[in-house]
Amino acid sequence: MTALAKDRHLDFKDPAKSSKIATDVKADTRIFAHSYVGLDGVVARPLVAGDSFIGIAVRQEDNRDGAVGDKRIETEFGHGVKVKIAAATEANLGAVVYASDDNTETLTATDNTAVGALEQYLGANTFWMRVFRPGESAQA
Repeated sequence: MTALAKDRHLDFKDPAKSSKIATDVKADTRIFAHSYVGLDGVVARPLVAGDSFIGIAVRQEDNRDGAVGDKRIETEFGHGVKVKIAAATEANLGAVVYASDDNTETLTATDNTAVGALEQYLGANTFWMRVFRPGESAQA
């Protein structure tokens, strides 16, 4: 997959278990709904491999014409989200999931950002993933 160019739909499990935070959005930036969000210093942007992960965007936030902090993005974490990972099988249960951009999940750690852990196998490379909290390490 590639970085998002529009909002995406995700299926959530136990959304009542999620926590939310709001973070200033980087200038000249648009973050799409349900994308992975990372930090560029102390401001939010669509996740780039290696960023600190701060959650999944609750809705789209468009700050393309604004300065840092003109817009704030609300992100959520701590609940389940349905993901499909090529070549992943039931044997991968418990594995850490990484993102290489705001839309792409992988089991490859190198240069990527930990975003969650596989909790339940649903079949056909599809799982419920528990979304990591900001600052939660891959070893948590």
